[in-house]
Amino acid sequence: MLVAVNRQRVAVTKDANSSVASCLWPCSAIEKIRRAFQGETSVSGGSAKDRCSTRFSDLPKDVSRALSRTRSATLERINPQGGVERLSMRIDDIQWDAANETVESGLYQYLIASTNQAAGEQREVYQGTRGAMLYVDDTLVGMVVSAPDANTVRALRIEEILAPVSRWLSSGSLAALRNADGPEVQAPEGLPYIVTEWSGQPSDPSLPPTGLASGTAPFRVQAQGGQVSVAVQISEAAPVAVRELFLAGPKDATLAASPRSVTIEVDRGRPGASNFVPYASAEMTPDVPLTIPLNTFARQLRVKVNSVWARNLPVEISSLRVIPVE
Repeated sequence: MLVAVNRQRVAVTKDANSSVASCLWPCSAIEKIRRAFQGETSVSGGSAKDRCSTRFSDLPKDVSRALSRTRSATLERINPQGGVERLSMRIDDIQWDAANETVESGLYQYLIASTNQAAGEQREVYQGTRGAMLYVDDTLVGMVVSAPDANTVRALRIEEILAPVSRWLSSGSLAALRNADGPEVQAPEGLPYIVTEWSGQPSDPSLPPTGLASGTAPFRVQAQGGQVSVAVQISEAAPVAVRELFLAGPKDATLAASPRSVTIEVDRGRPGASNFVPYASAEMTPDVPLTIPLNTFARQLRVKVNSVWARNLPVEISSLRVIPVE
């Protein structure tokens, strides 16, 4: 199994010589994914955190409006020196075609784009452009899969990538890719807290949700409609400065499911009068811990799980850490 990471993508292939990609996607969580894969991951060109600026959940689900608005586009690629280059392009055609680069069969839609010489673009598309991203204004519309000549690229439309990747993530395949013998991501030290309330029926009476605070038990409950919550108190008196919240899903994906969409609510009120206010939302990737920046004051925090990756299993948070501002 090979996991290759560059500024624009993560590519998971069957082996180092295979052209059949199980997963291609731009994301801002690459650094966490890199830590999860450890020795299986090849990283090129500096910090992965610096390379990615778009969360997977924020990628466009439909780019039809962007493509109908204009034919002008921008190709963003990495040059041989490791820097980012942007070429002015023009989308010449949108084609349905049998895929032959990164998938095994089926009809997929491709964008055919050429360098916009009318706009003064004189640079050529050189070898190694495969994997570059094609934008219309600020909207990501496709990923280059081939360059037929020095001035033309063929890009797989972004929706064709996101649909199978979403199914792949929801199937739990990411957990299967981890090296079982590799080091796990260690939860950071956090503020002490107590679990004050939760929803959902504990799936195992010997694992009380209150054990989440001491690390003696996970928060593992049966989700009603995929939704549960757990609240923690970090201060009995005045609110304290909180930098971020660390969440980890189940250690065994066969026993419980990871949260998918989560909302963090903050209570800054006085003791005895809880007043939780929605503050931040995020999407977890199966088997990859999530760190949510907060940078606020809080006396209590509540984690609301809005959806899970596998609804036939209990949902589990194996670790919850409240990281203070230092």
